[in-house]
Amino acid sequence: EDSAHALLYSLNRCAEEQKDEMSVRTLTEGYEAMLEDTVGRMQHFRETVQETRFDLAFQPIVDLKDGHIHHFETLVRIHDSSVFSNPFEFINFGEKAGIIGEFDLIMIQRALEVLQRASAKRYYPNISINVSGKSLNSQLFQDSLKELMGNYKGRRKQVVFEVTESSKIEDLEKVNTFLQWIRAGGSHISLDDFGTGESSFDYLRRLEVDFVKIDGSYVRESLLSNRGRLMLKAMADMCRQLDITTIGEMVEDEKNAKLLWDCGVRFGQGYLFGKPDIDEDALE
Repeated sequence: EDSAHALLYSLNRCAEEQKDEMSVRTLTEGYEAMLEDTVGRMQHFRETVQETRFDLAFQPIVDLKDGHIHHFETLVRIHDSSVFSNPFEFINFGEKAGIIGEFDLIMIQRALEVLQRASAKRYYPNISINVSGKSLNSQLFQDSLKELMGNYKGRRKQVVFEVTESSKIEDLEKVNTFLQWIRAGGSHISLDDFGTGESSFDYLRRLEVDFVKIDGSYVRESLLSNRGRLMLKAMADMCRQLDITTIGEMVEDEKNAKLLWDCGVRFGQGYLFGKPDIDEDALE
């Protein structure tokens, strides 16, 4: 299976980079080097996951009305940047290579362990954890997550699963059934980076969710033009009518926060409220 993933990833990458110049000859010449590189990157990815050579970082998501922290987003910080220069590159490779599910499960498990340690100290933060659409497509991932969540029944209500759109969900009906199982257990569901992908509104139409995180690009545009503000307000109004709570990204200053609130967005996330912190005691 790994060999098939590596070959497919290498062929796609070769095709993307050669584009119009691609031929059978250039493909043959180019893909073997890329395949070797891909196998090495897959091995490094797997070692990073299996040996947990990464830290969790937590960034607050705040109620724009009263400034209280509602929950923290759980982010990843990779120890070794020699192969993947940043977390986005690491996750993007995992999705395209078809092995992101392994990372998502370990990430969720480590986040749940943080909640267990916090409960032992008698504080109970709420956190959100990203889950790739690629992972949700997999029945193996769904079964594994059900088993994992069964070991942390007391922590379910503290978790929001953020569905990312960087990899398309193939069977929305099947995935929605699984997401409703998650919600029935007490956890919440959020759509991440809403508005940036081709499938955003289709996801909103076919997946029952509790939160929508509006991409930071809409926040920036709303500061620059009236058209941008109207777009942001329209998205917030639509979500409110669907009984979905909105979160705005990239809140850098008080002006951004006020604009989001005026447009009907309930929560904000950004450097105004705090940068990601790898010290889990920050949750307290």
